[in-house]
Amino acid sequence: MTRWLKAIGLPHEAGLVDVFVFDTFHLTQKGAEREFVPERLRGEMARFDVVGKDGKVVVAKDKRITQRHVRELVDSGAQRIAVPTDYIVVRSLATNVVDKSTGELLAKANDGITADMLTKDADLVGIFADNAQMGTGAGASISEKKLGGKLCLVAFDADKGEVEHLNDGSIYALILQDPFMMGYAGVFNGYAASKGVRLPKNVDTGVGAVTKANMADPKYAGLMDPSKYKTAPFTGN
Repeated sequence: MTRWLKAIGLPHEAGLVDVFVFDTFHLTQKGAEREFVPERLRGEMARFDVVGKDGKVVVAKDKRITQRHVRELVDSGAQRIAVPTDYIVVRSLATNVVDKSTGELLAKANDGITADMLTKDADLVGIFADNAQMGTGAGASISEKKLGGKLCLVAFDADKGEVEHLNDGSIYALILQDPFMMGYAGVFNGYAASKGVRLPKNVDTGVGAVTKANMADPKYAGLMDPSKYKTAPFTGN
């Protein structure tokens, strides 16, 4: 993005304002908060429990945010929503961050939010990244600051960057899903249901928790590297 802005002759901050819609976050001693903008939440999947101003859980984690949920938040008077600290990892800054007392430029517009910014909280001991992009970005930040022994980073999936950071100790563990079986079991059970088969309440499509200690285990080879994936008979559970 930086190169693109330069190419069209726009300075960082002005260019970002013209191109992107911003989310505003506030970092407090209690944690991170996102300013509530109703139309931006509708249709999203909640990555965490969304709590109203009264402390009541309006949307449970992993549920889709509907218009009804948005109305409940509006009715509760919510202006900010508490978010996990890792929710803002690898997001980019919309504007320059300047120390008002000294005029020092702390971070530039379009910089990614790094572990250096987040670890100013001495009580922070762990980060969860719920996708590969966030895992790679958080791992890179922790590796850069040599914080692997201090912060416990757990992330979903296993792209190349995440595996590298798992190996160097910046990521403590990766939660691996089985994309092939997720698709295959979905079709298998969908077809079975169409024929009147009574399906189990839960279908385990495979998951693994991989650390540096067990990353060489053959049973995880295909999940760590798709070229090594081997199919097996599927019978459900």
